[in-house]
Amino acid sequence: MTKEWWEADDEVTLITRPRRFGKTLTMSMLEKFFSVEYAGRSDLFEGLDIWKEEKYRKLQGTYPVIFISLAPVKWVDMIL
Repeated sequence: MTKEWWEADDEVTLITRPRRFGKTLTMSMLEKFFSVEYAGRSDLFEGLDIWKEEKYRKLQGTYPVIFISLAPVKWVDMIL
């Protein structure tokens, strides 16, 4: 998924899926892949398809990432 998303070169990506469908897990994975805080953590990706290509090994850990999850926010709290 990471490779396909990156190669699409979209300006904006909106990820909408039903509850409990892995949105936060997917975003967490992307954070770990791109974030400079995880630079050099090849152990997280070795053995995965994305790690087989040199250009993605060089890309890992090269961006500052801001990760915001609204998972803990409850709709009822927003209405009140």
